[in-house]
Amino acid sequence: MKKFTLFTIFIFSLLSTNLYAHPHIFIDADLSFEIKNDSLHSINIRWKWDKWFSLEILDYCDSNKNNNLEPEEVNKVFEDFFIGIKDFDYFTQIEFNNKKSIIHEVLNFNAYTLQKSSNEIYVTYEFSIPINLKISDDILNFKIKKYDETIFTAFENATLKITSNDYELSDIKNITYKFCGKQLSGRLKKK
Repeated sequence: MKKFTLFTIFIFSLLSTNLYAHPHIFIDADLSFEIKNDSLHSINIRWKWDKWFSLEILDYCDSNKNNNLEPEEVNKVFEDFFIGIKDFDYFTQIEFNNKKSIIHEVLNFNAYTLQKSSNEIYVTYEFSIPINLKISDDILNFKIKKYDETIFTAFENATLKITSNDYELSDIKNITYKFCGKQLSGRLKKK
């Protein structure tokens, strides 16, 4: 009996090394640095959810079932699907010059649908994270991590752009972070 128990524990330990979690929800994320008066004013974010989670949001929030989100339905999306991730820093960690930036709030939340065909509808969120950070020495090193360990949301794609003709992005790295997240890093510098 002792040999059987040891053998069972051995086999289970071998098998458990191959077990892992997998993502349940997928997001394409677009980020944009908004520059005003030589300061990083905000990071504007757009998340396009996968079609399955989009259908869940629409099923719960699209009360008139027209596959569009009216203002009162956007409020329902905000209250029932978005604001709860505040406790998880909106699935975002930000560092500037190796110092963590705390996210106190998000602004300008909006949700809308993109319809590719009658059976392909995607819910998209847009929101801004206020930063208001002076760009000293004309260079700002940054690292932005997008990930979720609560329900294993996968950030499949992540892009970054800038809304200023006086600054540019350089040394951009876009790598996988913590299994199903993304990490964008690089430099924001004056031209």
